[in-house]
Amino acid sequence: VGSLIRVNDTLKMWYSASSDNFGLNSSIGYAWSLDNITWNLKGEPVLENGESGSWDESGVFKPVVFFDGETYHMWYGGWDGSNVRIGYATSSDKVTWTKYAGNPVVNLGTAGSWDDVAVVDPCVYYDGADFHMWYVGLNGTNSRIGYASSADGISWAKHEVPVLSGDFNKFDQRN
Repeated sequence: VGSLIRVNDTLKMWYSASSDNFGLNSSIGYAWSLDNITWNLKGEPVLENGESGSWDESGVFKPVVFFDGETYHMWYGGWDGSNVRIGYATSSDKVTWTKYAGNPVVNLGTAGSWDDVAVVDPCVYYDGADFHMWYVGLNGTNSRIGYASSADGISWAKHEVPVLSGDFNKFDQRN
């Protein structure tokens, strides 16, 4: 799972990579292509786990990247071994990333809420004035889609209730 953007004539992709079969100790890699078929991989991760005791010490994954013409902005999932939250990082060259010191930027809901175990899988859209994020929230039993908005991509205001609920383990067969 990853993020794909086109900058000029180059496709740029950031993706989750793991050293084991379970997705633990995951990191984020980078690849690029000029023809959509042949991909060039950067040999080492561009974003790795945080330090021991941090909110993302057990893995970083599922990035989404936005390029504003100068800076690459990345929102990604971070796992501490128990919970998943959404963090933020920036890069001027697409491979050297600086994690935001105030991470995570989207945190768990309060105890007993619909997103108190995980907030993950960000999908970010910039409309020219504000950032809009849809994300998956988990409470240990159910997953739902949440919404948050931000003027700067860092300080997010979460919508109080999910914007989409349902059994996401089953596909909707309606057309």
